[in-house]
Amino acid sequence: MDNEDTGQPSTGMVLDAGSNDSRQTSSRGMIAMTDYLQAVFAMLGPGEERYADPAAWLSLEEELGRTLPGDYKQIVDAYAPVQINGHLTLSHPASSWWNLGEKIRSTSEVWADSRWESYITGPDDDPRVFCQLPQLSFGTTEGLIPIAATDQGAAASVYGFTDADAEALTAGRDW
Repeated sequence: MDNEDTGQPSTGMVLDAGSNDSRQTSSRGMIAMTDYLQAVFAMLGPGEERYADPAAWLSLEEELGRTLPGDYKQIVDAYAPVQINGHLTLSHPASSWWNLGEKIRSTSEVWADSRWESYITGPDDDPRVFCQLPQLSFGTTEGLIPIAATDQGAAASVYGFTDADAEALTAGRDW
């Protein structure tokens, strides 16, 4: 039903489980994609961009042998280094405090040396299955790159991504 005061259609959320697309559907049947980057900025407020430095990103991406998702870099540039809501930690490649390159290297080393396979209970939580990788490596061009962490031991990682086709997964606990 249309909103009588503004003349704008009312909206409702629709989640397409097959593609994880979140869309706004109006009463007129129009669909618009949710802009998650703008939603993050709206939720967190204006960023300080204290460490925004394209050279730092270029150096890190050359070391990794791949680019990181543009939306992720915009969020990190705006806010990091920071711990959001006391849980989610974002590091920055230009900061000496919580340096992203150092965090990626140290977290990758810990995961590579861990017995992470012992926590797999089935194909739904096996990163090799949903990443479509025969073997799993950490911090490598073809492996998982840990890009954020929580205070409860979970790590968010990216894999097989391009700027236009970024995929993220959580390694560790759900958060």
